[in-house]
Amino acid sequence: MNAPIKFTAPRIEAALIDLDGTMVDTADDFAAGLNGMLAQLDAEETTREEVMGYVGKGSEHLIKSVLAPRFPEDDAQARFDEALALYQDEYAKINGRHTHLYPDVEAGLAALRDQGIKLACVTNKPHRFAVELLQQYGLAQYFSVVIGGDSLEKKKPDPLPMLTACEALGVPPGEAVAIGDLSVLPYTVPHDAREPLQYVFSDGASRLGVLTDVGTSTPHIAEVLSGCDALVLECNHDVQMLAASRYPPSLKARIGGNHGHLNNDAAAEILASLDRSKLRHLVAAHLSQQNNLPELAQAAMAAELGAAATEVVVATQSEGFDWLGL
Repeated sequence: MNAPIKFTAPRIEAALIDLDGTMVDTADDFAAGLNGMLAQLDAEETTREEVMGYVGKGSEHLIKSVLAPRFPEDDAQARFDEALALYQDEYAKINGRHTHLYPDVEAGLAALRDQGIKLACVTNKPHRFAVELLQQYGLAQYFSVVIGGDSLEKKKPDPLPMLTACEALGVPPGEAVAIGDLSVLPYTVPHDAREPLQYVFSDGASRLGVLTDVGTSTPHIAEVLSGCDALVLECNHDVQMLAASRYPPSLKARIGGNHGHLNNDAAAEILASLDRSKLRHLVAAHLSQQNNLPELAQAAMAAELGAAATEVVVATQSEGFDWLGL
């Protein structure tokens, strides 16, 4: 009898946890601080719903986003410094007053600590406001490192705060996990599997779309993947190579069917249907070793992009592909 397969992975040594919207609901605090600022600028009040679309990228982004629909562009730019100072003064008066702790946050932090996992709070909230809020809810005791949006010369989504937190904790980045800084959107696709899903990942600033194991496009796929900054797209086979292969007819029909896998031309058609105004990286993935060639997939994608074939990255089955920056 064969021995059971054992899967191994590096132990998670640290957790880097966001604050606003992850541990504490602070949306009403933001709205109150902004409305105090807007009142002094004789501008229309904001709402929790509007604010929810702006948070997570730092105070500067928040202020710019709120000013944009209320003032002409030049006026908004001219008022920015004044507005930021007013907002910080207003927020200092109410920090934590209109917030609430999400359920089980402290229990989760205690459980992580009891497992020996080091904890850092990494947020775009100004450091002093972050520390005050953690203290208000009795959470400061769990964190040996707190990095705010003004702690370093760059804030999230730049990796510097995360890397700095790892260094301060004495943990390699590969042994740390970030909590609260990545959203995952699953979406349905036609494939011969039970409830098949693909995914779009976002850190609030950039979006990565993944589409593999799919037989054909749908309007929903085009809608979800439009506007992505990077796309991993299945280019499974070349139609002629599959037809000439030694695969049995039933397998050829399955692979080439509407619930099978994308050929190069079908992948290019999906690419043509997308809003690519933000697309910076395209990765051709899930290439068949028997029924496709990297240069064929690259040529099909490049023709649609109007770019050189070398600008299309190919993920190999053995090595994947190198890191790409967004």
